[in-house]
Amino acid sequence: MVEDAFAAVLCRPRCEVTLRTAPSGHVSLRTSVVHAGDGCWRSARMGSSAAAGRFMVAASQIAPDDVVCDAPAYCVCTFEEWRKRVCASCFSLGSGRLTVRCPNCEHAFYCSEQCRTRHRIEGSVGSAPHGRVCAALRCFAPLRKYGKSTANPKEAQEWARVSAAFRTLLSRCDWWHAPPPSDDELFALVSRLDSNIFGCFVRDDGAIFGHACYLQAATFNHSCEPNCVAMRGVARMRIVAQEAVAAGEPLTISYIDANRPVHARRKDLSDHYHFTCDCPRCTAEAANGAVRTKLTYGGGGALRRDAAGKDAPRRGGVASPLPKAPPPPAAATKPTRPWFEALA
Repeated sequence: MVEDAFAAVLCRPRCEVTLRTAPSGHVSLRTSVVHAGDGCWRSARMGSSAAAGRFMVAASQIAPDDVVCDAPAYCVCTFEEWRKRVCASCFSLGSGRLTVRCPNCEHAFYCSEQCRTRHRIEGSVGSAPHGRVCAALRCFAPLRKYGKSTANPKEAQEWARVSAAFRTLLSRCDWWHAPPPSDDELFALVSRLDSNIFGCFVRDDGAIFGHACYLQAATFNHSCEPNCVAMRGVARMRIVAQEAVAAGEPLTISYIDANRPVHARRKDLSDHYHFTCDCPRCTAEAANGAVRTKLTYGGGGALRRDAAGKDAPRRGGVASPLPKAPPPPAAATKPTRPWFEALA
């Protein structure tokens, strides 16, 4: 997750960055970043409540198969074990280890010389031009042995070492002018990223090669009986309605495999997203224990709910990954909200 946090900063190196800590201890990362918020949401608007925080609701009547959100990737981070098989420029998957790489670091591998040249000068979806960050990435190796962040007091010393290594990386970036984040500030930011990123799928068998942050998609709440499905590509994420939704009704997706038993779903959500799901489906299944529903998708995208045990594709609330979309066009330059405010 430290790599994800650094990737989130690297992908917009020209922004002004400020860390702010409120009296409550809440940490935010404010930047001058321009992102394509306008036009991403279709027939949807943001709502809020004390219990649920921010969430998306239908702004008007929505039909099955309507696209309610089309969000570009803000940043993409490839897992260490996939880095040498996934092109850092076009995200194509090689049959084996890629042979073209950045000659100055071990962080970027490519499917062709054309991709390496393009990535060095122009960057790619969710990343800055490699030539601007290569010097910092050469210092990345000390972070790899620490793994995920943790709140366990026994590992506080290791987290302090991780934070120090992260600050060393930032010191190599000529575009970073803000005071470096403290250990606690960095932990808070990494925790927020950990709860708001999405997996990038290699193929239709569930293999994931990395994480991506889609700011607008992060505002959709979870349900184990979702009315929308996340179509996960790399360049973009599309949220598609799977049933008719009336104006004012919440729009939800499933963060996990919704076809697992209720106790497994709740454990996944508690472990990875830090909440206990009390959606109607979880409440009903927890009450009777014996009956479990399975979510499948019929013709025209209509959502069906079948009794457990029937032969049907196990998709839950997450659809198969889309073919990789081309990079989105550059957004028009105009003032927008800071990007980290999207991660509630």
